[in-house]
Amino acid sequence: MPTTSGQGIEEWLPAFRQRLEPLDIEETVLVPSADRASPARSIRVQVPAWRDPKDGEIYYDGDSLRRLDEARAHALALRQPPGRNSP
Repeated sequence: MPTTSGQGIEEWLPAFRQRLEPLDIEETVLVPSADRASPARSIRVQVPAWRDPKDGEIYYDGDSLRRLDEARAHALALRQPPGRNSP
């Protein structure tokens, strides 16, 4: 992260990305009820992620977030499962 020593994002971001470890993680997705007042259920979705070995923090990229959103939409019956064609 940027520090008070004047180090900007250009300096620390490449080193940060190099130390990240790829992994697959099972994430819980909450599916809201019809009235959206509370979660109706939860589903587990396997997605790619990145782990920082320095602090154990897990990071998701755009593909991971898209997969989580698609799983939630599918559970809400808003989308067909990936790879299925519409009639």
